[in-house]
Amino acid sequence: MNLLSDDELAELARVYWQPLNVSQLLQRAGIGPQQQPVILTAYTSVSYWQAVNVYLSASRNAELRGRILGQARADYPANPVFIRGVADAAAGRA
Repeated sequence: MNLLSDDELAELARVYWQPLNVSQLLQRAGIGPQQQPVILTAYTSVSYWQAVNVYLSASRNAELRGRILGQARADYPANPVFIRGVADAAAGRA
């Protein structure tokens, strides 16, 4: 499985906490609106990104983690968590 690490989850939740921004990031990474996690109750940014990780674990697309982090890095090119995550994903490290 190619899941987001705890550090990556925390950083994504910190930076992408507005639902529209999260949805746009996931769309750019190749997860369409119909595929994105839906939480019907109140939730935090952290819990939403944990739901994204559940989606990644069920997905057969091993490249999604790297694509999410790649898009986040494009938005925040100096962010060390995204830089390291993209490098780890490219090397096949979780």
